[in-house]
Amino acid sequence: MEAGKFKVIIVEDVKLELKGTTEIFRHEIPNAEVIGTAMTEKEFWLLMEAQLPDMVLLDLGLGGSTTIGVDVCRNIRKRYKDNIRVLIFTGEILNEKLWVDALEAGADGIILKTGELLTKTDVQAAMDGKKFVFNYPILEKIVGRFKKAVVNDAKRQEAAISYDIDEYDERFLRHLALGYTKEMIAGLKGM
Repeated sequence: MEAGKFKVIIVEDVKLELKGTTEIFRHEIPNAEVIGTAMTEKEFWLLMEAQLPDMVLLDLGLGGSTTIGVDVCRNIRKRYKDNIRVLIFTGEILNEKLWVDALEAGADGIILKTGELLTKTDVQAAMDGKKFVFNYPILEKIVGRFKKAVVNDAKRQEAAISYDIDEYDERFLRHLALGYTKEMIAGLKGM
């Protein structure tokens, strides 16, 4: 195989999407050779026995189950370590927990099937060994979540700072805890 060329297996259970994805590779990513397509997990493993790819483009939702794709990814990592790139290509736009599961299973990145679809740049980044390859729609969601987390952390820190007590307040609270009344505390020397 000539330099820069790589082999891909596409796993997608919707026939029209499988055809469209194959066409994207054919027209937009000419250095990729699609060596097989699978619509089920069983078909995929048969393809893997016949010829190992450099990359697997994997849909998460196979056969109506959103967990099969994660399991396939985990098994690829277990059997082939990091020798095969796994790029998730999914329409699961609302199930963010599933994205995390896929990344924990060893996926090199996630491309959502919305907006800017699969690009040569994203595929090449994964092939070059880059981790956390995401297209714009998922980056938008990640950045939105990150912003919220930073704002919430800042609010928690401000709340903690505004509750700092000085030495006087600390002595006052100790006396209250010991059963003193405000009047009794006010009459104490040094208070």
